[in-house]
Amino acid sequence: MSTDSVPDLDVQQRVQHAFRDLRRRNIAPWLTRYLNANGGTRIEIYPVDQQGVEARHRRPLRVRNKNIYRWGPIVQAWASQNFLELEHQWEWEISDLDSDHRSYAYVSHIGLLG
Repeated sequence: MSTDSVPDLDVQQRVQHAFRDLRRRNIAPWLTRYLNANGGTRIEIYPVDQQGVEARHRRPLRVRNKNIYRWGPIVQAWASQNFLELEHQWEWEISDLDSDHRSYAYVSHIGLLG
């Protein structure tokens, strides 16, 4: 007779959620220091995937580069899973991307450079 047991799905999900929450809180201070070091971090912004958009409505969007100097509010919003604040911080950061900034409000992903 085996004494090994597998927790039910609800318990597994709660443990996974608690682990991810703890990991975010623990990594946030280090991540902020890392991204703010040496005057900020340059990012590549990849525009949203337009494959689901009819060809005649697609816009020619390119990868944009930007240096972000203040990562604290962004990382804090991410760590606390405050997606409204994260969206607000992102909007503030991309507001200087000229008239095309609205095209980068929702992006497929960003890349950290050097």
